[in-house]
Amino acid sequence: MNKEVTAELIASLHKLMENEPSNQERLQVSRCLLDYLGSTLAGVRLLESSTTGIIKLLGEFNEGVSPIGIDSNVSLETAALINGLNSHVAEMDDGVRFGMIHPGAPIFSALLPIAEKFKVKSEDLIRGVLVGYDAALRLASAIQPSHYKRGYHPTATCGSIGATMAIAGMLIFTKKEMEDALGAVSVSAAGSLKVVGNSSELKPYNVGRAASLAVQSAIVGKAGLTSPMDSLGGKTGFLNMTTDSLKEEYLFRSPPKDYWIHSVYIKPFAACRHAHPSIEAALEIIQENTFHTTDVKKITITTYEGLKGRHDNQEVSSVSSAKMSIPFSVAIALNSGSAGIQDFNQEAVESNKNKVLSKKITIEENQKYSDLVPDKRPASIQIDLKDGKSYRKEIIYPKGEPENPMSNQELMEKYKELAMYGGVRIEDMNQIIDQVWTMPQNLDSLFSTIKRCNLIGVK
Repeated sequence: MNKEVTAELIASLHKLMENEPSNQERLQVSRCLLDYLGSTLAGVRLLESSTTGIIKLLGEFNEGVSPIGIDSNVSLETAALINGLNSHVAEMDDGVRFGMIHPGAPIFSALLPIAEKFKVKSEDLIRGVLVGYDAALRLASAIQPSHYKRGYHPTATCGSIGATMAIAGMLIFTKKEMEDALGAVSVSAAGSLKVVGNSSELKPYNVGRAASLAVQSAIVGKAGLTSPMDSLGGKTGFLNMTTDSLKEEYLFRSPPKDYWIHSVYIKPFAACRHAHPSIEAALEIIQENTFHTTDVKKITITTYEGLKGRHDNQEVSSVSSAKMSIPFSVAIALNSGSAGIQDFNQEAVESNKNKVLSKKITIEENQKYSDLVPDKRPASIQIDLKDGKSYRKEIIYPKGEPENPMSNQELMEKYKELAMYGGVRIEDMNQIIDQVWTMPQNLDSLFSTIKRCNLIGVK
């Protein structure tokens, strides 16, 4: 490993801060922001009682900034925590297949409270987003798949580092300040995949904590507390601690386009991304053929390795666990004809039709598919009926990947569905769309509109 890997990474990220983003980068930042806001506004409704309880227990009222969708002023760290919780709970936030990470949720959750408090300009926000995505995605791609196999949650670990670097980029830290902030977050970053266990509702907490840690780490770096030398490298550095197989070239190689943010996917379904190719294939089969799910004898999903034992549960006990289960997500899709946020609810979890169908669905790992990872994360599904008929469909690039992207119109429809689910007024919902696309230099109007979307109050 390069002995100065940390300094080299900081130099590379700092150089990004000097670049002038093209219109293509600005548009991609707007797309990711709109997607984030939709997911977060929906999440406010889903976690209303929990987030209200957290704010009340912390006793923070009228202290600073408002979490998205909540009428209560709290500290920067708490706003980042609440934003992170709400942004990830709907399982609709963006991600990247190379690093198996959801970057937008921790990055925007940390950036927006600071942007509001310090009245940053849109140019600064855009720069921070680009730097943060690059940092998170380079790091996650370099340490996967070993990081995941060890049981780490990359959205928590690499997400917190990316969010810290995003703040540093937005506020134009010096190289020394960036290195100190990176040191603070890399010695503190954590997050276990135990949170995807069957009854757990803590997966969004990993994201909230990552965003909150990023705020703290950026403050520590700006304050001048010197970090250890090469906090990423060395025997006790982040990289050696979190992976068995480092692909160092990912830390410094150029992405397919000028910035890693172009590698993100946008999710059409409210389930874990590992389930998306199977869901999409299942929906295509029922759109092209006519049969009842009671006619199904068995369903076989063939996909890449690493999902059995984590995402193959046929029985679930909560909405959260249903979204983590490929069999149950596919069962919901086949019985409902869709797999949006409205389809994943407690009624669906308790539905006998979904329970019966899920038990007929098995996951098989295929070496051919495994060899394609991370460049592709495919799956095929075969539905065998009791009358002997059989239907098969294969998905190589599920909807939302850069190779099969959502159009701007499709993204807006997704955002509207999520915002309406959260209870946002149509007028405010449309105004946010206009402001995110145009991204005015002064962001006060955008934050004012977001504040009008307060769905719950905590006093």
